[in-house]
Amino acid sequence: MSQKKPISAEQRSAVEHVIAQLPYQHIDYQSIFAQNIKAFQDYIPDIADSFIHYKPETFELVATQGSVDLVDKNTEKLVFGGDAFRSSLLDFELYKLSPDVSDMRFNKQDNRVGFLHYEFLNKFVELQDAQEEAGVTSTFFPDSLGLMICFGLGTGFYLENLVANHQVNRLYIYEPNHDFFFASLHLIDWKGILETLDQQGSSLHLCLGGNETTFFSDLTSEMWTKGGYDIARSFLYQHYVTEEITKACDIFKQRSYELAYGFGFFDDSLMATAHHFHNLQSVPAIEIKEHLPANQDIPVFICGNGPSLDKNMGLIKANQDNAIIISCGTTIDSLLRNGIWPDFHVEQERTRPVRDRLLSVDEELLHRLPLLSMNTVSPDVFSLFERKLMGLKVNEPPTTLSREIGGIGKKMKGMVYCNPTVANSALTIAESLGFQNFYLIGTDLGFPQGQHHSVDSIYYKDGEDKNLYDHQGQDNIEMPGNFGGTVRTSYTFGFSVRSLAAFIRDTPHINCFNLSDGAQIAGATPLEPHLLALSSEKLNKKKIVDETFDYYQLDVSNFAKEFEHKVTQLEFEHYIDAIIEMTKVPLQNRQDAITNLYAQYVFAESGGEQKSTFLREMVRGSLLYTHTVLSRLLQSREDVEAALQVHQQGLAILRDYLSGMKVKFNAELLDPDKSTMAKEWIDKTVFTGELK
Repeated sequence: MSQKKPISAEQRSAVEHVIAQLPYQHIDYQSIFAQNIKAFQDYIPDIADSFIHYKPETFELVATQGSVDLVDKNTEKLVFGGDAFRSSLLDFELYKLSPDVSDMRFNKQDNRVGFLHYEFLNKFVELQDAQEEAGVTSTFFPDSLGLMICFGLGTGFYLENLVANHQVNRLYIYEPNHDFFFASLHLIDWKGILETLDQQGSSLHLCLGGNETTFFSDLTSEMWTKGGYDIARSFLYQHYVTEEITKACDIFKQRSYELAYGFGFFDDSLMATAHHFHNLQSVPAIEIKEHLPANQDIPVFICGNGPSLDKNMGLIKANQDNAIIISCGTTIDSLLRNGIWPDFHVEQERTRPVRDRLLSVDEELLHRLPLLSMNTVSPDVFSLFERKLMGLKVNEPPTTLSREIGGIGKKMKGMVYCNPTVANSALTIAESLGFQNFYLIGTDLGFPQGQHHSVDSIYYKDGEDKNLYDHQGQDNIEMPGNFGGTVRTSYTFGFSVRSLAAFIRDTPHINCFNLSDGAQIAGATPLEPHLLALSSEKLNKKKIVDETFDYYQLDVSNFAKEFEHKVTQLEFEHYIDAIIEMTKVPLQNRQDAITNLYAQYVFAESGGEQKSTFLREMVRGSLLYTHTVLSRLLQSREDVEAALQVHQQGLAILRDYLSGMKVKFNAELLDPDKSTMAKEWIDKTVFTGELK
């Protein structure tokens, strides 16, 4: 959040004096209610249906001396001090003098891999930093703004002031109390508000009722549907203080980063498309089928490479005959060096250097391991393993295109919540293979102390940290610990925790236990390692693996030609040219620029004239990042002319980026990644030990 500037006593006194002089006109509340219900029937029928026969539960409207208020029927106390009209207007006027504003910013990225996205995002960051270093940015409440989130509506009087004097492109209001909203239907001109917003091309979203979790889930859905880019510079107005409102504000401050960070970008999408095409030719897919009954009661250890893996090595080894063991990414080194042979290995990262990192294990051993992975992973990674299966990562361009083609494309299993870490992929893939009982070990995703991975992993050499792990930002977030207390974590790991929890929530037939000494994962029961009690009966692991492959593997090699034909027919260049033309529209004021950014987003989300979800997914992440910076810069300078000049500089960078996309798409559409691992990551000590 941005630093709020203090309001002087003189400013406060002047505002209070003006507001005190405003007369309140008592009105025919029932006529206003009828008019407003009719307006909602025209614009948002669900709200009209919910409130046309509503009866207040706790708070009722009451006339007071020269004003109006709400009274608590149980205590007979007035909610707004007897003057809801002036208190609402006063609070909003004071807010405008010192607005609370979200302030998310990006930092420059190391671009040794040569990604187009990093090249141009770094140029945006340079533009952003230059403005801040020049001292020309400030926090103010503009006449035109992109996104405003109101925590509480109350009686709603401030809303008339807001809409009459400011143009808000997207207005989101959270009001947990139905009685308050019902009162507003009798007090303010909702008809005029809705009509004005409609005429301006603005949008209104009302989240009524529910707790802070409901609020954030609803906000996330709204940002996903209409674009989350302007969350970076959104105006946050807390109208009144209650426990519900305070919790909603807190969860926004804790988790709003999820709405703007952690998304893919153009280079990612192009690489995913090429990898998908090549993997179709040689890797069986997981088929959508009824769960294999034989797998349902088998315990599965999902082993991450967090620090708590070390103290659980003995437990894993003692139970390796009684549970299926899945190694996640770099965990393979740690397990093998402790004499533990995984039954499945999972990889998730799409770049080719994953192959180089895997070669810290002897190729003959890798060849014997079954690999479970995603369609987006490098074909050079799959080539190291004899037996392999892939799931389709949802919301990726090649996955959406395969679904559109149909046939075999609809038979391949899509993986939800498989980002952003390998632990997410491991859980979703294992569940898709019919397993239902999971034990998370070493999936810490948080750091109660300084260690970040197992000491037997590629991150350490003879117990010494090789400084490969980027600690920057790792402790930005505090989360509840699995066994109590709190842990510090990063944006990525925090995202992983939420994603695991969402998958567990939406997959109620699975049982999940968390033995890791890290972040708490909702839905995963904390289990102290010494309390683990599995059946002593040895599993026939070879039979389990063989039956799983025989049952789920789907030959998709013939589908590769269909995919190639379809993807090469899409008019990506025409789609990008249309977006470029939209960046050239003349802009006279801040509102023009805000509207233009949103128009670009809407067109891109539509998939262009072809209505192609593939095209949409190709640029969605990139435009989220670029428009986040553009929106932030546009609303950071009070001088409109200066703000527009900087905005035009940003649009020029965007045009160059989009033009670069066209060139790279045409040149590298089906070319898999050929990058190599940085030399400091390559482990010269290759594990060659024979375990079985």
